[in-house]
Amino acid sequence: MPPRTVWSVGAQVVLLVLLGTALQRLGPVLTLLAVALLLGLAAEPVVRRLQSWGLRRGLGVALIALTLLGITGLLILTLVPLLVEQLQNLVHAAPGFLTELTQRPGCGSWMSTSACCRIRRTRSAWSPVCSRGRSSPCCRPRWS
Repeated sequence: MPPRTVWSVGAQVVLLVLLGTALQRLGPVLTLLAVALLLGLAAEPVVRRLQSWGLRRGLGVALIALTLLGITGLLILTLVPLLVEQLQNLVHAAPGFLTELTQRPGCGSWMSTSACCRIRRTRSAWSPVCSRGRSSPCCRPRWS
């Protein structure tokens, strides 16, 4: 292979690596630009309709932007209280779920290496307690 071809291929590889790095670093900016482009394309027919009714283009764009902002605000005002209520219900029900899980036979193939381990609430936290005694290796949780 001639040296010129080797240098040409090497330069192409370096340029591809640089291009990949640049695209990776510019990813968030390119995403915002793509979203803006799609919103602009989607709003164009509505802006034209508003122009045909005699409204100036800038005012039509502002009207559409304010409408979208209002819809987004209504969605947030509607969904956030529902999400907070669901999370509160989960927090209140979690101890019952944990108790139900630990009282089933084979209590925690996902919590311990053996089914002999049970979870008991101590003063500060939940901790595993082995039914065969604390020194038994059956009560080592997988996460420690």
